[in-house]
Amino acid sequence: MHFKLTLQNQVDGLTCRVWNFTVPAVAGREPGVDICIEHDSISRKHCQFSQNFEGALVIKDLQSMNGTYVNDSRIQQKALTPGET
Repeated sequence: MHFKLTLQNQVDGLTCRVWNFTVPAVAGREPGVDICIEHDSISRKHCQFSQNFEGALVIKDLQSMNGTYVNDSRIQQKALTPGET
């Protein structure tokens, strides 16, 4: 299954970048990861996306320095629903 991740500017909400990916996928700033986000707040291997048995996209923090947040709450792992931020 294919998924889409949209990076938006926190100030004006405008889209900065879009990634289409399949799971499993690792996001971070290290060259060679599936979703490369070059920003100082992002760890080299920041989080991982997978799919659970119900088909939902799951995000898991990979012990990143600054944490992984969904809807302004720090998470370790969470099944996502469309539109979550």
